Amino acid sequence: QAEEETRKTTSDLFIKTTISKAKCYLGEQILISQKVYCRNQIIGYQKSPQPSYDGFYSQPQESPTKSQLVMENVDGVQYYTHEVLRVLATANKAGKITLNPVQAEVVVRRQSARAARSLWEQLMGGGGYEDVALTAMSKPAVIEVLPLSEAGKPDNFNGAVGVFTSKVELSKTDLKANEALNLK
Repeated sequence: QAEEETRKTTSDLFIKTTISKAKCYLGEQILISQKVYCRNQIIGYQKSPQPSYDGFYSQPQESPTKSQLVMENVDGVQYYTHEVLRVLATANKAGKITLNPVQAEVVVRRQSARAARSLWEQLMGGGGYEDVALTAMSKPAVIEVLPLSEAGKPDNFNGAVGVFTSKVELSKTDLKANEALNLK
């Protein structure tokens, strides 16, 4: 029975890691999302510690679904989904980087295998429902981080990549000796 339970949970319950880009440059930001998929209704889950993203500076982001269950169709199968982790990650080393699998304990509600205890349960379709804690796990994901080009690189380059603008505002334009001003 344990083997059947393991087989059932791998196809009925899993975590999928989605990455906005499989290839990025050193210093570029990508979005990493980890979502639980379950054929049965998700009742709750134990938050597992946030994984370490070696090779990335990571900053947690708020999920747009704000802890709501969303139905998704995957290859013709309906799943309840819940985004457990959303991270904005900035690559800080070049090479192929493997994200470690994420594991979460998920409480799901499924139909009980026990026999109906009363006439009411028989009329309503069986032995009722039970809440069961199951473990979901993602697969490792690989991201290729490309180094920045050496051609045209300034001598004083410090790693900042992108187009930057700045704006300076002064509270006063005329000052007397020892007078203060605000600089924004």
